[in-house]
Amino acid sequence: MEQADQVQDSIVATSRKMLINFVFLLLVGALCSAAKPDVKLVFHCMDGSDMCIIKCNVTAMPMDVMIHLTKTSPENDTVYEFSDKQPQYRFSERSNEVIIFFNTFYKKWEGYYTCTVTENTATHKTWTTDPVYFKSPINESNTAPARINRVETDYHQTLVDSGEDVRFLCRVDGIPEPKVTWKKIGDKDFLSMGPVLHFPSITREDQGQYVCVADNGIRKTNKTASPIYVRTFKPAIKYINPTGGVITLRQDEVNYNSPEEINMEYIEMAVIVEGYPDPQVTWWKVTENGREQLSEDFGSYWERGFEFYSKPMRSNDSYYPDEGKKSNGLRIYNFSPIDLGTYVVKAENQLGTAELTFTMKLESN
Repeated sequence: MEQADQVQDSIVATSRKMLINFVFLLLVGALCSAAKPDVKLVFHCMDGSDMCIIKCNVTAMPMDVMIHLTKTSPENDTVYEFSDKQPQYRFSERSNEVIIFFNTFYKKWEGYYTCTVTENTATHKTWTTDPVYFKSPINESNTAPARINRVETDYHQTLVDSGEDVRFLCRVDGIPEPKVTWKKIGDKDFLSMGPVLHFPSITREDQGQYVCVADNGIRKTNKTASPIYVRTFKPAIKYINPTGGVITLRQDEVNYNSPEEINMEYIEMAVIVEGYPDPQVTWWKVTENGREQLSEDFGSYWERGFEFYSKPMRSNDSYYPDEGKKSNGLRIYNFSPIDLGTYVVKAENQLGTAELTFTMKLESN
């Protein structure tokens, strides 16, 4: 009996401690939520330099808040919110401050700056500093040639999957401010304006190597980014045959007399299939009843004279040339009149499907 009383007393004592701790946490949360943060906005430029820092610092900060730094243009009241992954400045965010570092604080960054602290609660309580105008220290009578400090990418390897978000950043300086464009090696028609080259959902066609070009009228310079290659992509098919999808046969290429004869002469339909993971390639014959898939078992050669093949291809413009690109074909030996007609080659993986059509016909007299 005495032992049971001791156990009960221990349980009561533990429950009291838990209740006290819970009440304490509620009080701390209420006090923190009720606290008014001290928000300071600081602007500082290095002596004799155009490099500037803007800092939004918060002390006596509530428990769960977000810090935003914005600039309002004096010309048209346009509001710009600073964020990460921008080439014109470096963005640093900590628990109690946001820091923006400008290698060159150009005139376009002049404006009214405001720091806002917003509570992540249902009420979204907000504290905001008074707008402060920050002026560029640049002397426009001085000039400096365009310079590319760095070309950055937000991917860590040259091989990415189709659909990934890929961004190139070109960090430049110079007075006047350089104009930045992007070009693509091997594609003379490609041109992108601005220091950010962004592929929200990269495709096989986007892979390659890009060049950042900076020009401010005093100097024009360029720097090449690391190459990017897209590994997973939906299938694509193109003809190898010089006549494309139409193959016209002479009369002497068609066997009218000996359908059972097997010889080494054949008519070939050939394509290049790209895709990763490797697509499944099938061949079909169009009949009166729709498509009929051609069997690829060993007996199809002896019964119909069909031979299917698939060979890896290598290309100088592919990072992994033995993956994702193959030559595929169908050879028809002892070609007879029943083999005339329309054929379809189909390539399929989990990302999509591609098809091409061949037409086998006799030349007209």
